[in-house]
Amino acid sequence: MARVRNLFGQAKDATKREGKAKKSQQKARKQPLRDHESFVSCKLSDEKLEKMSIRDLNKHLRQLPKELAKRYRKRRRILKNRKYALKYRRNGSGKGSNIAKQNASLELEICLTNEELRKVICERDEYKKKCSRLNAMLLQSSATDHA
Repeated sequence: MARVRNLFGQAKDATKREGKAKKSQQKARKQPLRDHESFVSCKLSDEKLEKMSIRDLNKHLRQLPKELAKRYRKRRRILKNRKYALKYRRNGSGKGSNIAKQNASLELEICLTNEELRKVICERDEYKKKCSRLNAMLLQSSATDHA
């Protein structure tokens, strides 16, 4: 620990003084300004803070110290971000399940279409065979007629 002498020549611990100063600053940061906060807290609940326009918020916060106004703005931004994130998660999860349903229905449709395609190909092949038999019969009959 560093020893420091004050104006009267008394030795004091500098680190202790610094530690106490830091603790008092931390307490000041943690403890809100009670008189102003009670004034605004009845008017600015989280719900009101979130829904309030920036113009109205600024009107309310003009009366307050800068630190408290800064905290309210930060709180509002946090609330807004939570709302946006929740909305995004809700939409994203809904889209995912919706896409999965669409994918399953499209796969079923592809399967049914492939089955129908196989049937049509078989039918086409039967008609080709029938056509070639008829052509062969026609050639035989025209050959016998000319002979």
